[in-house]
This record gives sequence, C-alpha cells and structure tokens, in this order.
Amino acid sequence: MQKTFYFILFFSLSLGFSSCELFFDDGGNYSSEDIHPVQPNIPNDPANNNNNGDWSNGNNSGGNTGGDKIADYLPTQALGDQLVKHKFYSASYSTKHKNPEWVAYELTSSRLRSPEVERRGSFKSDPAFSGEAKSSDYTKSGYDRGHLAPAHDMNFSEKAMEESFYMTNVSPQTPDFNRGIWKKLENRVREWGEKEGRLYIVTGPILRKRLSSRTEKIGDGVSVPREFYKVILDYQSPQKKGIAFIFDNESSDKPLYRFVVSIDEVEERTGLDFFPKLPKSEQQVLEGNVDVQSWADLMEE
Repeated sequence: MQKTFYFILFFSLSLGFSSCELFFDDGGNYSSEDIHPVQPNIPNDPANNNNNGDWSNGNNSGGNTGGDKIADYLPTQALGDQLVKHKFYSASYSTKHKNPEWVAYELTSSRLRSPEVERRGSFKSDPAFSGEAKSSDYTKSGYDRGHLAPAHDMNFSEKAMEESFYMTNVSPQTPDFNRGIWKKLENRVREWGEKEGRLYIVTGPILRKRLSSRTEKIGDGVSVPREFYKVILDYQSPQKKGIAFIFDNESSDKPLYRFVVSIDEVEERTGLDFFPKLPKSEQQVLEGNVDVQSWADLMEE
C-alpha cells in the first residue's frame, strides 16, 4: 500500500513538471510568446503592435497586450482648461478662447485603406463637454468651421466620422486657408500615412495668452486665431522622425516646405510639450531637428 502511494505521488509530480515545460523554451528561459515585459513610461514601438487607436482611456486595456499607451503621445496643456477624450481623438480645450488648443489623433494606413464612410451629418455640440463654441457662432461670420482632425481622416467608421463633427474639433479658419494650403497639407499627410503605416498628429491654433480688445472674435466670444500649426510624429523603426508646420490663417500659394519648422519652435510658440513621455534623448533629436528630405515629395512641389 505504501509503495503504491509513493508511485502515485512520483507519477503526479512528473506530470506537473512536464506540464511546466510548456512555459519554457528549449534553453530553459521564459518563452517570448508568453511573457511581454513592459518598459514603464516609454511607449512601445508602434511598428510592433496592433494598437486599436482608442484615445478615450489612454490605454488599450488594463494590462500590456503589445499595444501603445496612447496617453504617451498626448501633449501637455497650456491654455486649455479642459481635456476631452473620445474614442478616435483627444483635445485640450480653452473655454476662454472657445477653441481647442490642440487635437491629437492617430492616422494609420489600414484606416486610410478602409472602405470610406460617406461624409454626412452636421457640426454639433460635444456630448462629453459643455462650454465649447456653438455651430451657430460661425453662422454668417465669414469663417469656416475648420476641422482640426479632418473628416477625411475619420471616414473609416461611422463613430469616427461623427466625432470629427463635434465642436471641440473645430476652430475658425478663413475659407481660402481652410480650403487651400491647409487642405493641401492634410492631403499630403494622408499620403505619408499610407507610406509610413502609422503617424501621430497634433494640430491646433496658436492662441494668445491674454485676450485683448484687438483679439478678433465671432459669435459668443469665439477667438479667431491668427496662426495654426500641425505636428507630425512617425515613431516607427527604422527611421523615427518628426516634422511641424506653422501657417498664417490666410490664403497662400507658397509650397508646403516653406512653412516647415521644428517641433521645438511650435512648443516655444504655444507653451506646449508635445511628446513629454518620450525619452529625453529622442525628444532632442525628433523635436529639435528639421529633416525635410525624409518626408516623401515635400521638396518636389
């Protein structure tokens, strides 16, 4: 009876150790298929994950699933006193100016290649926010309701398209600017998105710290920005790169490369820190340098 007991115990332990081997590779190390270490506060390389682009919670899930921490790509706030997070974009909103100081979103080649959702609907109040400008503030003002996250970049789903028409994604733009050089840049960014696979984009008006009698307004206190910027980050190997643009809120026939600036310059003009959770060494390179040649066809206009 005792021999039988020891035989059963030995057999059970053998099965247990045998099953444990499923969690080790041939060298006795943890298999990379089962263990996914997280490096805190440093975003994973977007080229190695399947991030779903949900900006509403700053994370794909409660744990590491190989996706980016989206919050690692959000800028700081300067004049914005409200942070609005939706599924497909986030915004820092200034209730004093009734403008977003930035709108941040992700643009991917897979989204750009998705069947297009028809552009329909009208601008409307943001259901997650109160205190933003109203669509009626723009009526007969002479200014367009200028998308910051373009509707064309959001036409891969009904929800994304709906969100793009929230007034927290809108700023006053002159018609010639909105439908001219600004639209031209948006088209070029989509071409880069197709080529590079994934881009992180932050865009907005350059707002003045103080309101004065010289600040042009429309409707019920909506500031009219004099300038707009767009910051673009390609955080994929092998060539990580960044570029930025600043435009006057007016028509222009100049080529896009004439408006290129460093990300550092936009930070200086706005008081924002665009990618504060990137390693400092990478921030210095990506934000301090302007490498126009690394952005396809920009110099060929």
